[in-house]
Amino acid sequence: MKQYHELLAKQETVKAEIKAEKLRLHKEFMKTHAKQVRVLDILVILIIVMNWGALLITNAMVERKAAIAGEVPEYVELNPVQAEANNWNYAPIEVSKPVVQMLLRQVIAWAILGGIYLHNRKYVYTEEMFFVMIYIIAFYFLVLGSDFINDLGFLIGKVLFR
Repeated sequence: MKQYHELLAKQETVKAEIKAEKLRLHKEFMKTHAKQVRVLDILVILIIVMNWGALLITNAMVERKAAIAGEVPEYVELNPVQAEANNWNYAPIEVSKPVVQMLLRQVIAWAILGGIYLHNRKYVYTEEMFFVMIYIIAFYFLVLGSDFINDLGFLIGKVLFR
């Protein structure tokens, strides 16, 4: 039984040494790849901005489409507190609830993805882990960037060729 407890103590010591070595490797890795990590940080910020930009452009095109169709677009407030405070028209719950839920789900999704990115950024210490992080960010940048560029191009085309 004594040998078992000695092995458990050694196990804890080895775990602590491994953790310290990973931290040392991470700091060394970040010093050698500081510019690449900075570029990845900028790309992550651009991904979030482009995603929200695509969302806003899409909503602007929907409102513009309603105005072009001859209907007068009616703007209503989705937040009941703001509507009551400013005497604005309040959207019915059937209209506002899905929109607010969609925005809330998007914020939660971005919070999760941002947390994953920050966790991986903090604990990356090998080239393989870094390349995986680069590939994931590049994938999201291409997908969400192309969505933003498509929406922006469509909006510019609608403005130019009315």
